[in-house]
Amino acid sequence: MGRGQCNELDPRRVNGLAPDRTAFVIAHVLSTVLNADTLVVLEDGELVEQGTHEELIAESGLYAASG
Repeated sequence: MGRGQCNELDPRRVNGLAPDRTAFVIAHVLSTVLNADTLVVLEDGELVEQGTHEELIAESGLYAASG
């Protein structure tokens, strides 16, 4: 897939990609990663938030604002 193209990834497929392994998924659509054990939020290459979806929404930070 080339630059500027969108690839929609089914969240059910993400859950089965790497069972019992650490996987990094870069997502711009939050529904893709809702069930992740840990989410990290980067801004300008810096880690600014980390937690579950529920924790990050409760913090009302950058992650919550992007949803």
